[in-house]
Amino acid sequence: MGVLEAAGSDGPAKAEALWWCLTRGGGDWQKFGIEGELKARGIYDPAKVELVEIVSPEPPKSTLPPAAEIANLKGDPAKGKVAAARCVMCHRLGDTGIDVGPPLAGWANTQTHEVVVRSILDPSADIAHGFDAYRIKTKDGIEIDGLLLSDGNPTMILSMGGKTQTVPKGRVASQKKLGRSLMMTPEQLALTAQDIADIAAYLKTL
Repeated sequence: MGVLEAAGSDGPAKAEALWWCLTRGGGDWQKFGIEGELKARGIYDPAKVELVEIVSPEPPKSTLPPAAEIANLKGDPAKGKVAAARCVMCHRLGDTGIDVGPPLAGWANTQTHEVVVRSILDPSADIAHGFDAYRIKTKDGIEIDGLLLSDGNPTMILSMGGKTQTVPKGRVASQKKLGRSLMMTPEQLALTAQDIADIAAYLKTL
């Protein structure tokens, strides 16, 4: 599959292929007519961009026990694997998931058990380098939260669930760091303290 075909697909390579087309189309690849092809194929035309508002909800105040207490619970990796299905909205687990957050395979084995529990319990406590969330607000009032893939023209932003949007620079009213993680808290994901312990045990097996 060529880069233009990938950019117009719904596959996992879409965001990366579109990034290459948009960042190189007016420069190194200009002689290939990339910008015109993107318009002709209905992949990207600045005049026809339709944006979808995606705002990550404010986390509620936690009612769960502290991380040290949860870390003392005995976790069940098998149950944790089932509960971790919620994580693929933001993270990659093997061949499944989205790269809105760092990939989880092997990560837990480089951390203490309590750190793994705390990362699930309070996602905003320690945001991984390169995964700072931003909020873009357009001149017509649309707000989009996500990771910046490109800060050029257009701005590309990847939101939770894998939705990538291209925002023409002329439509951007403001752009700022969100100041918290895009990852939902355990309460928002309906996770109990035992679920957290189970997920932490499962991540240690990857």
